[in-house]
Amino acid sequence: MENQSQRVQEDVEKFAGNVRRLRKYRVMSQQALADALTERGHKTDAVQVLRMEKGISGMSLARAISFASFFGYTVDEMLSSLNLDCRHCDGKPPVGFTCSLCGQSSEGGA
Repeated sequence: MENQSQRVQEDVEKFAGNVRRLRKYRVMSQQALADALTERGHKTDAVQVLRMEKGISGMSLARAISFASFFGYTVDEMLSSLNLDCRHCDGKPPVGFTCSLCGQSSEGGA
């Protein structure tokens, strides 16, 4: 059971991280994302977006679908590693750095 709980937490973190990366990729504030989701029928505020991006708050399946479809993905795709080609770093920030726009990091050193 603990193993399953750990996998669920990993999925929550992956989904939350992808929402954050996609929001930043689109240069949207948390409030702008909340407003867009509210317009789509899922009343959301910036605090809920923040809590979801940090993995602090759970969400219903309907809300997960709403987040995913807003960005043009399925929930299944949001649970995987999305390959975003950031217009700032092209998905490849310099070694040892994290892109401030998309959140992609580069490990290693010379």
